[in-house]
Amino acid sequence: MSGQFTDMRGNPDAAVATAMVKIQLGRSWGFLAADSIRYIYFVNGKPALEQEIVQTKLNEAGYDWDTEFTYEDIPEKDGRVWKRCSGCTLYLTKKVPGTSLYEPMLDRHGKQISVSFGDNEARHATVYANGKQVLLSDKDTYKSWSQDMYYWRCVSRVKKYHARNVLRGAMTREEAYEIIPEESVASSGMLPSPDAAITASQAAPAAGPSLRDRILKQPSFLDTDVMEEPGKDAV
Repeated sequence: MSGQFTDMRGNPDAAVATAMVKIQLGRSWGFLAADSIRYIYFVNGKPALEQEIVQTKLNEAGYDWDTEFTYEDIPEKDGRVWKRCSGCTLYLTKKVPGTSLYEPMLDRHGKQISVSFGDNEARHATVYANGKQVLLSDKDTYKSWSQDMYYWRCVSRVKKYHARNVLRGAMTREEAYEIIPEESVASSGMLPSPDAAITASQAAPAAGPSLRDRILKQPSFLDTDVMEEPGKDAV
């Protein structure tokens, strides 16, 4: 209702419903209500999370890592050298139950497990951006912030390959935007205009009490004790 949440554009019912779904999803993942509103988004009908909360939940589940970056020297016109990040590797550790100690996670050959992402993969990965297919390495964020982008790709791989029990059913927000389902792509190969979705959400609400009014009559949604107990039924 405040109009301050850009992903809640539309009529008041749609805005309130979006907020409530975020909070309910967040409860199932052990989020506070504030975390749910801040970090959960909907992309192509599926929940997606910002990378920061994914890393936080991995750490809370006992996963940690040592980070190593690789760099290449890029000469600049003024004679200086820019050290551009060309890759990232995370060497995984796991907290020992009942202690504050972390031990390396080992594979079946006794070597420490690691995940990596870098230039070679970015140059061969095709994703969607600005309504068309592009190489991951051609996205502006990867050109400007390669170190950050490679790091977060590695964090996503930790969740995907080695911590599948953490935040089941969600992917990172950036990856969700890059994977467009076939039914959402027009015959021309371009993405549908976002205005179409906004227009649909602004359709006239059905007669009778609004969704907002019905939800606000349920005090459990505003009950702080309930919000602190993810397993408790809110309805």
